[in-house]
Amino acid sequence: TDVKASITTKAYDPMDGDSNIGMGNFLTIEDKVAYANLFPGRNYKLVAELHDAKTGDLLSEDVMEHTFTAQEPSGFEVVSINVPETYQHAGETITVYEKLYDEGGSLIAKHTDKDDVNQQVTVIAPEIGTTAVDGADGDKLVSTDDAATVVDTVHYKNLIPGRSYALVGALLVKKTAEDGEVTGEPLMVDGAPVVSYTTFTPETADGDVDVTFTFDATDIPDGTDLVAFESIERSGVEIASHADINDESQTVTVHKSDIGTTASDGLDGDKKVIADAETTITDSIAYNNVLSDTGYTMAGILMDKETGLPILTGDDSNQFTQNDVKSFMDKLSDITGVNSKERTPVDLDTLRTFLKDNADLVSHLVFQCAEFTPDNASGTVSMDFDFDSNAVIDRLNGETKDVVVFEVLFKGSLDDETTEAPVVVATEQDLDNKDQTVTLIPSTIGTTATDASDGDHELMAGKDAVITDTVSYEGLIPGKEYTLKATLYDKATGEP
Repeated sequence: TDVKASITTKAYDPMDGDSNIGMGNFLTIEDKVAYANLFPGRNYKLVAELHDAKTGDLLSEDVMEHTFTAQEPSGFEVVSINVPETYQHAGETITVYEKLYDEGGSLIAKHTDKDDVNQQVTVIAPEIGTTAVDGADGDKLVSTDDAATVVDTVHYKNLIPGRSYALVGALLVKKTAEDGEVTGEPLMVDGAPVVSYTTFTPETADGDVDVTFTFDATDIPDGTDLVAFESIERSGVEIASHADINDESQTVTVHKSDIGTTASDGLDGDKKVIADAETTITDSIAYNNVLSDTGYTMAGILMDKETGLPILTGDDSNQFTQNDVKSFMDKLSDITGVNSKERTPVDLDTLRTFLKDNADLVSHLVFQCAEFTPDNASGTVSMDFDFDSNAVIDRLNGETKDVVVFEVLFKGSLDDETTEAPVVVATEQDLDNKDQTVTLIPSTIGTTATDASDGDHELMAGKDAVITDTVSYEGLIPGKEYTLKATLYDKATGEP
């Protein structure tokens, strides 16, 4: 009885042995063909074809031929099938047909069942998802900065290990119309869209890769939502994308750096500051949306609420007119960029020259600077303004004065020339802000003179007469030593 030759097959991905292959080009499918009832020593040829598992249609005119010499009646051969590309077959199943020919060219066996799962491999489409965060501290809030960064971590699945891919990313501004429609527009900085291009070679089919966007965020309005769109390419062909304008994972929000201040009496923490040769005003400044682990400088100055100009202290301060002081402050603001709408780096050489040229006036100002490096995006810094306030108000006539602390936050140092030039990132300069304001008040006394013998206001003439004067005082500094000096005057003449 003649026994016919037979074959069975098992198709698989040679990279990991499963029945899934990636989406790409220059791929390989291997088909393990088990044969039976062949003649040892004779030559045979296996011909492999790729068919659509759903329709049975031939996918490519290219076929793979594999010749071999049978060593035993039964055995197996592995046929490697080159696949030019699978971009058009994402999610589809491919069936490998095998035909066996003898050395005379006659077809002696075949395995061409389009529904046989052992003959099938499935093209798995890549997938990506993304998580965008602030590059400075990993949260969802991006501080305005001339070199802001957004890091978008792309989570990928079903890539082909060892193959090169490109991630193409763009930042979009999320906009919501009055009717509730949400759209995205490319984020434009200096007339160009903010994009990123990253190439990588995955070691495994699933994994993560970071895409970094670096851009100038100083002109982006506070509260702007930015959404990272990503696509992945292989040989210039897009094979997956993630572009959902409503995806919170892809979204970060821009917040401008800001500061708020609370000024108080350095002695007891209230809003009334006793005029004294050793006056201290403490200003506690709360900052928000700054970059952690980045150097900043807080600069403050004491202002007269009535004039809107700095307070001057010390001897000879009255040599400077209000016009002198105003002109100085206007020029200082121009050099530092405090009142500019654009964030321009401070020219430290120009600043130092200006301050040196006006050293006399500067010596009468009450100002303070503090350099610090925040650990977090929000925090506080405190500064003490120590000065002689005796000449700031007319104490003997009961004058009071509202003093306002103006503060400016610089990114960078005003002293260190080796670092990047400082730039203004936030200000608090509101003359009407009560939190920034304290009131200078004079010390006052009142007296009640009486006859020491009977406590009335009639004094008997005599060489042993004694007047007792009870002095009540307000606005003195606890713990500080004072001297009361008393002199008797003739009411009629006004003379001692």
